[in-house]
Amino acid sequence: MARKILVVEDTRSIREIIAHLLRGRGYEVETSGDGTDAQARVATTESRERLWQAQTPQMFRCALLQRALAAADLGRVTDEASAVEQLGLRPLLVESSVANLKVTFPDDLQLATAEPRPAASAVPMAAPVVSPGPVSPRAVTPPAKN
Repeated sequence: MARKILVVEDTRSIREIIAHLLRGRGYEVETSGDGTDAQARVATTESRERLWQAQTPQMFRCALLQRALAAADLGRVTDEASAVEQLGLRPLLVESSVANLKVTFPDDLQLATAEPRPAASAVPMAAPVVSPGPVSPRAVTPPAKN
């Protein structure tokens, strides 16, 4: 049985692209254009306590990134942030926008080139930057719609 996903996005073209990509990966997808309709259709809500929408580009000083990549166990490196973490540093998450899309997979490129793109200030999300010590992450939630 396919896992069900409800895609809630007010921009129709983006909603349809996301639904198409998820169906292609075997999910049973329903869509909604507004939060009120979506809320009425949700059977249960998963805990979001440890859920992040973290995309990048990541931003590190060139010399730091070169040092991190030169010293890293490349078998454990998943991205720039993981290489910097191997130096004992902790990337810091800062608010950004969903328009700051990270292209990792071919499907991401389809989404990145789809029109129209959301406004840069539409929904905040997280992007890592370097911090010299431990950081307490905070949840990034979208602003309330009026």
